[in-house]
Amino acid sequence: MEPRWKYLKAKQFALENPISDVYRQMQCMPYLKSFFTPTAVVLEANSLQSELLNSCCIGRPFLIGPQASVSSNQSEEVLLYELGFEEAFFLSYELKCLQVWQKSNQEEILLNNDSMWQLMRLHKHGFSYFYLAYSHLRKKNWLVRTGLQYGVHFVAYRHHPSHVHAEYSVVVIPEWEREMQMNSWSHMQGIIRLCGNVAKTLLLLHIARTESDDQHPQCLESYSVKEMEVKRWLPEKHRMQNCETAIKS
Repeated sequence: MEPRWKYLKAKQFALENPISDVYRQMQCMPYLKSFFTPTAVVLEANSLQSELLNSCCIGRPFLIGPQASVSSNQSEEVLLYELGFEEAFFLSYELKCLQVWQKSNQEEILLNNDSMWQLMRLHKHGFSYFYLAYSHLRKKNWLVRTGLQYGVHFVAYRHHPSHVHAEYSVVVIPEWEREMQMNSWSHMQGIIRLCGNVAKTLLLLHIARTESDDQHPQCLESYSVKEMEVKRWLPEKHRMQNCETAIKS
């Protein structure tokens, strides 16, 4: 199914401005500074950094103004962003453009990837599986956002949402949850129907691992991802073609 572009020249714009270019720009800029909290990572960004974050749909801005800065006395406008754990770890571990600090008493401690991984595992059940699914899609240059409004874990866009509608509704199925998910047909059928109503394809990501130890991010090498598309919705012309084929046969 072709992407549903939002305006006439959106496809051309996307081809001329690939998401991989945005990632390269983020890797070339100075480190972003952020702080770990039990529910999210709070990031501060200037106007240029904010533009890049918005271009690749990472984070949600929630405060703006020169008083928002917690790391410098500069008068430049600073925005605070709330990052999900998957977003923050992707910026730190894959793009290597984010530093995450933790406030302890009156000190600030810089977290390395191992420390960050363990904290995120502690505060989010199944984090390693969700992160693998998130990074799996990001590495394919899909833009990934929360799918809470559609009853799924993520939604995936071919380019920025201002140019194209989401193509996939993504459900992550860890190996320890697979049997429960697949036996809950009423739940799965509801998701499929909802995806059909909003013209999206349901993408199931089955995550498995060969090692039991997931204490460190190096365990990601032992994971595997199996994709399965579940389609219900078809454009009218495709339904007519299928009907004509069935009649002729």
